[in-house]
Amino acid sequence: MKTDEQTLQDYISRLPAQIGEHNASLMKTFIAKYQALPSEPSTKRLILVVLRLKSISIMMNNAPLDALTEQDIMNLNTAMRKKGMLSAQDYRKTLRRFLRLTDKKKYYDLLESDYLKAAPKKANERLLVDADTFWSQEEINRYLYQSKEHSPMQATWASLWLGTGCRPHELLNLTKKDVDFDGNYLTVKVQGGKTGKRTIVLNNDSGKGMWNYILPYWQTLKDEDKTEFSLPTLEELEQEIKQNAENEWVKTGDTKDTANTKDTVDTKDNSNKKNTEDNKDTKNTNGGN
Repeated sequence: MKTDEQTLQDYISRLPAQIGEHNASLMKTFIAKYQALPSEPSTKRLILVVLRLKSISIMMNNAPLDALTEQDIMNLNTAMRKKGMLSAQDYRKTLRRFLRLTDKKKYYDLLESDYLKAAPKKANERLLVDADTFWSQEEINRYLYQSKEHSPMQATWASLWLGTGCRPHELLNLTKKDVDFDGNYLTVKVQGGKTGKRTIVLNNDSGKGMWNYILPYWQTLKDEDKTEFSLPTLEELEQEIKQNAENEWVKTGDTKDTANTKDTVDTKDNSNKKNTEDNKDTKNTNGGN
């Protein structure tokens, strides 16, 4: 299995064929500068930056990244809007960092362009990623527990989502044969996503624990079936479980009440029948006297 450093070098080595020698060389120089920042970005962060810059270059038709104009930025924004990219702001941020580290003075005007500036936040805007809302281990365990209480399908979704780091659209592309457990290793073959095809391997306890969540739903699928998942929040999940429990209680309660009503009617009928027979016997006895 490749290390993050090997993955990074692999991505960099493929850049010339994807975006041309010139832009690939610029990106390699930028990565070296970015890696030397005092913030010490992780290798995973460097991989993400490489992938974003590659996409930026492609969306601008591989225009030379050291000779960009405001029109190129406009073209980039238009391309991202057409794709419906929710993370467009992050791509602009990556491009700004690239320009600053490459030659801040040369690109000063471009960095100040309205087409590259961060868009003002909207009122009550929900952040895609908010460091203050990351789940604790307790919240993760709670979501897994509630998912298992909800349904086998939801338990599968929750374990794959929280345990593999897959994006929701990557999970939706999984088929039954893409996930396998051989007793020691759980293998998840991601067929498509922002980072392309890849294989995720979890060993021993981690893999076995996830497989216990996955197996009940997986057994209901055929090899070619795609997974069907939803993404409820923890609050929505708990509310739905509560509502289902209340509905079940009402349903069970109605059946019980109906049975009790029938028993009451039967008892009343039997009582009336007995009273009638007793009165008849009494009348016959009096008549005999």
